[in-house]
Amino acid sequence: MRNSHENHTIVINKVDETFGIKLAEVIKAYVQELVNHELDVITDSDWFSEQVYEAVDAVRDSKNV
Repeated sequence: MRNSHENHTIVINKVDETFGIKLAEVIKAYVQELVNHELDVITDSDWFSEQVYEAVDAVRDSKNV
């Protein structure tokens, strides 16, 4: 039979594991939201459009299109 200390340790370990899993889920969701937001900010900017046009021009120039 387990003594109360062993039972307590098992409960704490399970709580730590559950907390760790939930914390990882929260961090993952936050990072995904942050990345999506940053992507939206970048792709909606004039800078991004200029980079795309410059890249297309560079490819055209290199292929003499």
